[in-house]
Amino acid sequence: MRTGRYTVTEDAEAIIGGGRWSPPPLLLAYPIRGVQPTRDRGWPDDPLQPPRNCVSLAFATTAFAVSEPIDSVTLHSGGGAASWDPTTPETGCFGGVAYYPVGDGAFTSGGVHSDAFDGGLGVHVYSKSAGNVGFRDGDGQGDHVGESLTVGPRSVVGMRIVETDTGLPGSPTLRALVRVTNPTSKRMTRLVSICSNLGSDDITGIRASSDGNHKFTAGDRWVVTSDNATTPSDPPVTHVFSGKGDLRVTKRGLCAPGGGSDCVGQQMRLTLGAHKTRYLLFFAEMHFTNGDAIVDASKYNNKNLTAALRSGLSQTVRNRILNWDLG
Repeated sequence: MRTGRYTVTEDAEAIIGGGRWSPPPLLLAYPIRGVQPTRDRGWPDDPLQPPRNCVSLAFATTAFAVSEPIDSVTLHSGGGAASWDPTTPETGCFGGVAYYPVGDGAFTSGGVHSDAFDGGLGVHVYSKSAGNVGFRDGDGQGDHVGESLTVGPRSVVGMRIVETDTGLPGSPTLRALVRVTNPTSKRMTRLVSICSNLGSDDITGIRASSDGNHKFTAGDRWVVTSDNATTPSDPPVTHVFSGKGDLRVTKRGLCAPGGGSDCVGQQMRLTLGAHKTRYLLFFAEMHFTNGDAIVDASKYNNKNLTAALRSGLSQTVRNRILNWDLG
């Protein structure tokens, strides 16, 4: 919701928690005369979406974001140890352009390691006619508040997508919350992918995965990769694609690192009812050593997320995440 040079983030609940959307303190909302609320302007099913027939005056709010160029933003996590540089448009996994929450990435605790990615965590939706179509913002602007950046909304293969990326303070972790909405009156099934090109390039190797081996398959929830088994020069990277429990997506393999490949990703088949909004949740981490990355990945072996990882995600949002069982 635009308010002059500020934007009240549509994902305020995802950032600060709370129940169904309501104007934050000292945020006054006024209906626009002659405009009637419709499902195109505001969806009752979506707890993050304010009614779209409102104009708001923000004097002092608990959650507002400055709209600024995506390429000018750097997110930090782990007390500044990890830096994430969102970029758009970037050519990534499928040769097309998309928004990537991290262009290169750097880890500076214990030394300086950079070039973790060559475009990381891009979201794509599959189309029979166009292949994998990347999600990206139309004007290159994002809504920036603290260590969070919200990009979108944008329609991709008929699905409305908004992504909020957040650098978490307690660990070198980037959290990607992807909101997917079916704006139509019919049931919708889509194949949604998240993938990264890795800075480790053609010497990428798998150091650990959730099933305990050195392979990455559709059954894996997380994977750790780096450019060297003992002394990596680029930051070892952890990708977390899903949690344990009863998932409401069907996971498929997309691309696996190793053998000259520097791509890591998974594809998820999901179904949305008419006018329904749901979420996908992903994490990425950077570290200085392979051992540190592997030890830290163990927290994703629990069904429930730690308080730090789920910080700011309300129970309403957690209940609607398709690739985790957090209800």
